Amino acid sequence: MKRLLICTLLAVCAACGGGGASTPAANAPVADPAASWQAASFDALWKKFDEEYTYFDYKQIDWNALRASYRPQALAAADTAAWLQTVGAMLGQLHDAHVRLTGPDGKSIATYVSPRQPNWQAGVLAAYLERWNVQRAGTSIAYARLTGGAYLAVSSWNEQSVSVDQLDSALDAVADAPTLILDLRMNPGGNDQLAFALGARFLTRTSVAHIVRTKTGPAHNALSAMTPIEVAPRRNTPYTRPVLLLVGAQTASSSESLVSLLRGLPNVLVIGDTTAGASARPQLYQAGNGISFTVSTWQDYTAAGEPIEDVGIAPAIRVDATAAAFAAGRDPVLDAALARLGVARP
Repeated sequence: MKRLLICTLLAVCAACGGGGASTPAANAPVADPAASWQAASFDALWKKFDEEYTYFDYKQIDWNALRASYRPQALAAADTAAWLQTVGAMLGQLHDAHVRLTGPDGKSIATYVSPRQPNWQAGVLAAYLERWNVQRAGTSIAYARLTGGAYLAVSSWNEQSVSVDQLDSALDAVADAPTLILDLRMNPGGNDQLAFALGARFLTRTSVAHIVRTKTGPAHNALSAMTPIEVAPRRNTPYTRPVLLLVGAQTASSSESLVSLLRGLPNVLVIGDTTAGASARPQLYQAGNGISFTVSTWQDYTAAGEPIEDVGIAPAIRVDATAAAFAAGRDPVLDAALARLGVARP
């Protein structure tokens, strides 16, 4: 009987052991989703926005509600790509072109892209410039002398493609022109100081470029007083002849600050379409797991105190540019500026 009991116990143990393989006990601890990298990265990002982002009240964003809606989805993300897609959708609710995500592969992801169409077309503009025998200063500056005036385009304020010396050399080359067409339609922004280095060449006195408010604490409404940003003249011989400033839906960020500065001058006429409405001074932060993100850290206003974000700066003279015009090889905005010079389009 004792031998039978021992055999029975051995048989039961063998059956439970599954031939030596271990089976987790029914009460083994289950991984807590809240302790995952998905949760840690989401919470780090959400908290940084909560404390640093400046446009929550301005845009009437319920940030806590977005957390409640998107956090469970982010925690359930199967991989980094799914997490980025979920968090990108949440950040897209901010309607902010300066808010971007970057994954572990280094690829930058826009969370919001404006649906507005640009009022210039690269191939059409290139054809105009070719017929004008355009000159270049670096990769982002083009200039040409025209009958009755001159043309200057700056396509970026990125310090890797534009320098103050290049800006000066281009403007110096056309400084005696009776009228200047300054084209910023294709310029999405970059370094404010480069934009203001050009703007300073048009000033006869120190002027307010734009006005900002920055965070003074973690509360959403903890913002500084309106603080003017001034620019001083940089040369003793400023360009004070008429300037036709071309702008549009892709004129953004630092370019909008420059438009704000220049449009206050009596010799500057703004032509084209309303600017992008995207000015934010983005700062880069880390969310862990190789993920980084940018946060807008100021509110920006024109020198006249008008909001820029999501609004833009309207031109004095609006000129519509259509796909049909571009298809016909025409640049309506540039044509309008040339007509004011009395110059036929090329």
